[in-house]
Amino acid sequence: MQPIEWQRVEKPDFGYAVRIPSGWEVRPPNLKDSPWETRASTTRPTAGTRRPCSATR
Repeated sequence: MQPIEWQRVEKPDFGYAVRIPSGWEVRPPNLKDSPWETRASTTRPTAGTRRPCSATR
């Protein structure tokens, strides 16, 4: 198993920072999913599959 490399994503407007795996795409929040969403990220498609992750306030 390879070690995971992390990237830091800061959201100073909301007072937090998170670490997500390097290579994940950081996307703007999708307010249709939730009006409380503050950020979203997904993995790059691998064999047509994406793995989403979001943060809410």
